[in-house]
Amino acid sequence: MKAEFLGLMEVTVAGQVSRRAALRAGLGALGVGAVGASALVGAVETRTLPGREKLNRALGFDGPPGKIPVIRGVPVTSGTFVSKFMRTTLGYSIAWPTGFQQYRVALVLHGRDGDHRTAFTELGMDRFLAQAIEDGVPPFALASIDGGAASYYHRRADGTDAGAAILEEFLPQLHKLGFDTSRVGFQGSSMGGYGAMLLATRLGPDRAAVVGAQSPAIWSQAADTAAGAYDSAADFAANDLFTKVAELQPIPTRIDVGFDDPFYPNIKRFVGDFQPPLEHGFVRGGHDADVWLRTMPDQLEFVGRHLAS
Repeated sequence: MKAEFLGLMEVTVAGQVSRRAALRAGLGALGVGAVGASALVGAVETRTLPGREKLNRALGFDGPPGKIPVIRGVPVTSGTFVSKFMRTTLGYSIAWPTGFQQYRVALVLHGRDGDHRTAFTELGMDRFLAQAIEDGVPPFALASIDGGAASYYHRRADGTDAGAAILEEFLPQLHKLGFDTSRVGFQGSSMGGYGAMLLATRLGPDRAAVVGAQSPAIWSQAADTAAGAYDSAADFAANDLFTKVAELQPIPTRIDVGFDDPFYPNIKRFVGDFQPPLEHGFVRGGHDADVWLRTMPDQLEFVGRHLAS
């Protein structure tokens, strides 16, 4: 069955349209970014206009608010292991379709202050995976793990290393459980989106099959970074994704981000550094779960398709 979505709304109805939306529509064909503060520019009744879907996309109103599909999710199981790299016990959760096969795995990296449960309790990824498989995406597993509140998935000055815990401890655990880890995918949002790309470059194109990143936390200089994200300017430089474009280029990667996300300018520049540019979705919204829920179907379709290839 197809998933139903709750909370549907009219995308625009005889109401106010922001100056940003109007400029986005008018300048989109020229490749000029949206600018300006909100202002009244008139009323639009999209239900009576031909080509309303195209108009909605041009205005940035690309559908209803993000909702988790009303569908039974794939089974989720959880466990723990003691990590020498994180010097603590880490929790993990794995979701996979009923009827076990030697599925390939997409590693799901949570955002700042999240944990291994976030993907399923807040983003409903078990349900999105069930829907993706029902819609024809080749089946695969999702495996999330505690990555630390603000680790940003690289080695820190205190000696902990969430990235190493994932690549050198969690992947072998998944292999022991019977999953195919010969080639794996990565997916994450915010801090996790950044980490997904960073760890893919560490694993390399021979084993990293695909990356899906939502609103990745990408800064262009150390001075702009969030408190606790890096230990020093040198730490930032060693883990700066802008310096790793050549390493990520061979790995199929998709980025989704909202126009109003504070990371959008950096992400837009980052996408443009690739030739050809990375597959991407620039949508309405900010740095929040609404964007992540709305773009999750595209993320999982992209990840599943490349994991199967």
